[in-house]
Amino acid sequence: MGCSCSERGGIMYTLIDKIELIDDVMTYTEFAQTNDQSLIEEINLSYDSTLGAWIETNIVGLENGTTLLSEFFDVTPLVHVARTIINNGNDLPVVNNIGEL
Repeated sequence: MGCSCSERGGIMYTLIDKIELIDDVMTYTEFAQTNDQSLIEEINLSYDSTLGAWIETNIVGLENGTTLLSEFFDVTPLVHVARTIINNGNDLPVVNNIGEL
């Protein structure tokens, strides 16, 4: 049986990552954190309808090298994704509105 967050002394956070292309490498940067469920859903729906959908559509070209990530990021310079982790804290700002990103 697994232990709960409180048993391990950790706290559950939803981190917001900024995803961008830096030197031709797709880079995830922890940007902020939130507990606002509607914001989390908004961020992840936006990801799904932009980068997620683009990767799904272009997966074969990405795998065989005929499509490059830069083709997406030339049009859309960055996207965000929300992910939940368990840790002992961090110093990221808390956001509750998509306009704060």
